[in-house]
Amino acid sequence: MNYLSHQEHRLRCQKVQAAMKDQGAELALFTANPNLFYLTGAVFDGYIALPAQGECHVFVRRPAGFA
Repeated sequence: MNYLSHQEHRLRCQKVQAAMKDQGAELALFTANPNLFYLTGAVFDGYIALPAQGECHVFVRRPAGFA
């Protein structure tokens, strides 16, 4: 997989956070594959919660039957 560098990931999150602050949003929840790919460089079954300030939280669904 071609993941983003940490620096590029932070830069992209900061750009989104700046737009969120302009709109008065406190949290954005990303579930669509193009948005997940933009923020992480990967597509996965899960979502990202990005607060207007601070680090993002990545939630990945566990495959059914996975112990």
